[in-house]
Amino acid sequence: MRTGMICILAACYLFVSCATENIKGTEIPDTPTNRAVLEVFFGYVTALKEKKADKLVGLVSKNYLDHNGTDDATDDVDFSNVEAFVNSEAYQKIRAINLFFIIKDLQINKDGDTAKILYYYEVRLKTDRLAPPEEESSINSSKEKWLKETEVNQMTLKKEEDQWKIISGL
Repeated sequence: MRTGMICILAACYLFVSCATENIKGTEIPDTPTNRAVLEVFFGYVTALKEKKADKLVGLVSKNYLDHNGTDDATDDVDFSNVEAFVNSEAYQKIRAINLFFIIKDLQINKDGDTAKILYYYEVRLKTDRLAPPEEESSINSSKEKWLKETEVNQMTLKKEEDQWKIISGL
């Protein structure tokens, strides 16, 4: 009886000690690698909300390349396109950015050097109105308007010199 109880307690101890806690509010295991990847993602979200072009560009790999889900090379985006956009007049004219997201999944490849984050987002941008509105509303003025986009996106990150950098999926 005593030996059986000791075996049960030992099994419970092993089960509890091997269980991985999840990062609060997610189903993602709380590991140093997962935390490091998510730190870059949250840095991206913060830089985007605060319109910090230098911080945003600092998170992006010089090897960034996004095919935008098409075979058409004319819509590909590389690092220079990202850098040009966040320093453009159009980006600077964005008056406010509201961003809501839900991380659906985080996968790290077996070598531990590439990560993919699948997430849902809703972004609202307040911009200057280029044309007069068709009718007045309480939300959009004759000088400003809100744009909204919702999407599921996948961001890919790669470990470069011990730092995670975004290589596609902005």
